[in-house]
Amino acid sequence: MRKQITNVQYVVDKKKCSGCGACYVACDCDAITIIRSEGYGLYIPFVDKGKCVNCKQCLDVCTGYTKVNKMDFDCPNNDPDIGEYRDVYYGNTLDEDLRKNAASGGCVTEVLRSGLRFGEIDAAVVVGLTFGSTIDSLVYVARTEEDILCAKASKYFPTNNCVALKELLSYPDEQFAFVGLPCQVNGLRLLQKKYPVLKKNIKLVVGLLCGHMVSFRGTRELLSAHSIRSSSLVNMCYRGGGWPGFFKAEAVSGHSVKLSSGEVWQDFFQNNIYTPQRCLVCADFFSNQADLSVGDAWDADLLKETTSGYSLMIVRSAFAENIIKKMYKDKILNINLYDIKKIKKNFWSNIVFSKRLVEQKKRMKIMLSVEIPPSDIDSNSDEQDKSSKVFFIVFLIFIIHKFRRLLIFITKLKLVRFLFNKVYSKILWRLSQWSQCE
Repeated sequence: MRKQITNVQYVVDKKKCSGCGACYVACDCDAITIIRSEGYGLYIPFVDKGKCVNCKQCLDVCTGYTKVNKMDFDCPNNDPDIGEYRDVYYGNTLDEDLRKNAASGGCVTEVLRSGLRFGEIDAAVVVGLTFGSTIDSLVYVARTEEDILCAKASKYFPTNNCVALKELLSYPDEQFAFVGLPCQVNGLRLLQKKYPVLKKNIKLVVGLLCGHMVSFRGTRELLSAHSIRSSSLVNMCYRGGGWPGFFKAEAVSGHSVKLSSGEVWQDFFQNNIYTPQRCLVCADFFSNQADLSVGDAWDADLLKETTSGYSLMIVRSAFAENIIKKMYKDKILNINLYDIKKIKKNFWSNIVFSKRLVEQKKRMKIMLSVEIPPSDIDSNSDEQDKSSKVFFIVFLIFIIHKFRRLLIFITKLKLVRFLFNKVYSKILWRLSQWSQCE
């Protein structure tokens, strides 16, 4: 007999939970708390069975269970991979200190700060990191420029940004911005269907381009490889000091480490050992549901111009467009139109894995019992890569991920980690090459 699905515990058990926190907001019975799960490597919901009344409200806002309807931004342009858009820019803040110490061009922080100055928003939902007995992410409502600046730069660490939306329900007459990963943006969109107040008071949704999240263990192993315990940290940042930036960590003993961002990504994060399974089946790299999508402008030509980096900005809503243009007019932001063809070329591997392999990933459900959550992107058969060679590579990536616990153990040895990363990089390169050829 098939087990009845009554709450988000089903989504967690099937490893379809992204840890966004939307279910916590939707539960009227206070039966859900968000806990830190070392096993999943994410913040996940814990359901108190004594309080749960099986109303399924949590499932209605869960992107691992409920399909997210496409937003209608009323844009003049639409691309099957990037989604709707008004304009696409590359640019940077003209505040050189912020640009140097934030990720890429510092545009997310500058947009939020300018939104406050213009009176367009009263506050923004952002995330920072805290250090104590362990590292934790801290989601908060920033109401001052100082609070916004404290959240600058990238965090390759699990966050649950939607939990802050419970606080926003109490402020129907204020205007907010929300910053989050694609899964969190989609959780917000489902919450806006349940709570009209969130549709009214959240005026700007900034989505961050995201290849995948990194579990708690990813940072812990990175620190351990350089003789730092996460419990001894007094400070850490993943990006900063120019572009693409440096990873810096300092222990209470005074011992510190400084690594290039590229080195950190290639040695620890790119190989998907520390990637939650949910991320491997995500189909929303560009955060298509956001008013404004922002990420690094990985472009060889632009890199020749500067070492400070640029942000890629995909503008979808009229509200986001007005803020960006006002910032440009007031000489706060430097922006230039960006060729959509160059974006697709530069992010081809991300496009392939997130959008062109949806049908191939569905085959993983049958072969490897990998659950595929409902997607906000309808897979077009004409866009799907169906070559047998590409399928073999995708199958190999999922097989490797199945053995990630073993790989985490053996890659503690530096030589083994080096060899594995070489092999895995070759696998990803081959996937990109074969998908372009067929």
